[in-house]
Amino acid sequence: MRSTRAGDLHIKKDIFHWGALSIAQTIGDNELQEMIEVLDFPEFGNRILVRSVLPSSGQGVKVTMSIENSCIRGDGIARTKATAVVTDIKGSPVPDNTTVKWSVNDTSLFSIVPQSLTGEKFVSGEEKRAISLSTVSVKFPIVSIMGVFIKMDTRRQTNFFTGGSFLGRTITLGTILPFSNSEVIIDYVAGGVTETTIQSISGTTEGDSTFINAAVGNVRDSRSLCVRNSRNIVLSIVSDPSEHNLCLDGAHNSTIIAHVRDNGDEGQGIGINWGEDGPGEIDKTFTLVKNQTIEFEFVISQNFFTVNTKYKIVSVVGVWLAEEGKASTNLFSTSMHRTGSFNEREIILGTDLPDQRERVIIEYKARSIAIIQYTGPTTGTGPAISTITAKIDDGTQLGIEEELDITFVYRCPDEDGEIPGVDPATGLPTGQGLGGSRIKEPDCGDSSAAADSCDSEEGLEAQTECICGALTGEDGCPATEDGCREMCQEDYNENGFSSLHCEVETADDFCKRETGRSSGGVFEQCQINHEEATVDKCTERCVDHSVETGELSISGEGNICDDGEVTYTAVGGAGPYTWGASGGEGDPGLALSGDNNKKVTVTPPDKEVVAGTAYRLGLKVTNPASCPDGAFDCGNTVGCDGVEISGCTGPLGPAAEGNNWQVVCTTGGACESFLDCAPCGTACSGFAIGNPLDKRTQQMIDDGCLPCALSMDGVTITVTDAEGVSVVTVIS
Repeated sequence: MRSTRAGDLHIKKDIFHWGALSIAQTIGDNELQEMIEVLDFPEFGNRILVRSVLPSSGQGVKVTMSIENSCIRGDGIARTKATAVVTDIKGSPVPDNTTVKWSVNDTSLFSIVPQSLTGEKFVSGEEKRAISLSTVSVKFPIVSIMGVFIKMDTRRQTNFFTGGSFLGRTITLGTILPFSNSEVIIDYVAGGVTETTIQSISGTTEGDSTFINAAVGNVRDSRSLCVRNSRNIVLSIVSDPSEHNLCLDGAHNSTIIAHVRDNGDEGQGIGINWGEDGPGEIDKTFTLVKNQTIEFEFVISQNFFTVNTKYKIVSVVGVWLAEEGKASTNLFSTSMHRTGSFNEREIILGTDLPDQRERVIIEYKARSIAIIQYTGPTTGTGPAISTITAKIDDGTQLGIEEELDITFVYRCPDEDGEIPGVDPATGLPTGQGLGGSRIKEPDCGDSSAAADSCDSEEGLEAQTECICGALTGEDGCPATEDGCREMCQEDYNENGFSSLHCEVETADDFCKRETGRSSGGVFEQCQINHEEATVDKCTERCVDHSVETGELSISGEGNICDDGEVTYTAVGGAGPYTWGASGGEGDPGLALSGDNNKKVTVTPPDKEVVAGTAYRLGLKVTNPASCPDGAFDCGNTVGCDGVEISGCTGPLGPAAEGNNWQVVCTTGGACESFLDCAPCGTACSGFAIGNPLDKRTQQMIDDGCLPCALSMDGVTITVTDAEGVSVVTVIS
């Protein structure tokens, strides 16, 4: 399409003059086969707005939905929230105001608002564990990012996103994290999100269930919702801060906040019993959920005049620049540019901020929270953990509880007065710009005095040999695996870390592995785990560069369709290694890693979201004893995106296809749909039986319908070592 200086709009060689063109003209995909854009400069400054709309079929989008509660009471009062996320095939959010249609399979159980529009949603403090030193993923597709912070940095002092980028749900950081699996919190604006309310209907029977559906055109996702006549409470707790350094003087205190939702509403008036296990103490053992003031909530602004809170707002006291503190101008109450206002979790400032990404302090009264104060020890040698427990007290035996850990570490300054790996201005772990030396293999000479003579520029193999020589007094690394392990154990006993595994610090400083608490010896067990992992990693690195490991084989397993990837490791043989894949459909991704490419991470091939049923999957479903056999076999229909379209739809097809299961109900005969099976039980749930039954047409395959269950079935992974020896494994 193009416009001319005369103000005419040319579309597919037809001319639409403004006298004949309505103010808002929608052009469908079938009408607009080609698009040519020509940049002209209208003589009279005319502007043309062309709005992009999705095809009516919804083809080219993906819908993913979730429900806040899996069951709600059938009293006509209880309700819950359903959320749908709509993206294009690349994972980016669809345009705002895309229509999502909602439906309930059995309208006698629940009612639902039938339609909603997608838009933006601010997400505050989403907790995630990093994928790598520079990569984090989030729950929703991203429109913009306020910041990424390590979990303990609740005051948002060090933003690891600055200078980074994002695509879909994946964030590439501008500054690398302290650890590849660091726990982080993310503030961002999501897109393609919409919500609706599901209302219960009075008089329904406990155990009844049905499917809730969210659809854009013919693209749909479904989730089961059941009737359960007990309270549906969602409890969450956070700590500010969650980590303290006992080597620093002063109080080590934290504020603990609990938030409660009850049957889809704010849980006003619910009681919480608090407990503490470990050093320190809490100021209250019982509190009520009510509207309370949060004096210091640190956030990054969304733009020059908008900030968002973690909890729903009752009233706003003020907003101030964090660098200047509360003694500075109250940007909410000072009406330099507008009158300050708020709605739900969003605050519109009265006075604009100096920059659109400013760190601010918010003081406000939040809806339905409970607050306690934790006082930690002032001295110690660390490490230690105090576990805070919040348990709902509503006079029943629900036993709903959540817990969090407040961690105490012992990181002391070095000779220069600096704490290694800690920003002296903030007291927080530091990262390093992606352009820095961390792009290279870390210099192991930094982690052990025994390796001072090693030159990191010589490469990992030479460096490993050098460290081994310094530790053992020999020319290089031991010639056997047992020798490597003995050397690594002695190194750990003396130094508390491994010279060949620079990423691991001393166990006294960093002890991050999760362990059970049943024995009571949390940190004794934690250090045992840390020692085992460190010595194992050191031994592996030593063996990689010195030991003949025998015949070549492949190690690794996993469910590629459930996890999105599976990693295999070459064991034995001689590196470097070459990997390949054959069979199946499409081109799976092969990402190499490790020394000499000894590891490969396999991902399913890219797929298009094509309308229609891709395959059916058999389920063995257990039902109440009212069924003749107490169980039946059925099949779920699944789309090209691998998402279930509908559940439990009866027999799968002719016996010749090898997946013919008869579904027998109390009414007699074979069921043709799950609704026919209603007398037998509730929603279809159980365990898979049989293989996926391909139901695609040739046209669907040509259009790129490649669900993982079909495209990766029987794919063969081959590894070949430097001597030409090959072994294979098959993905099943």
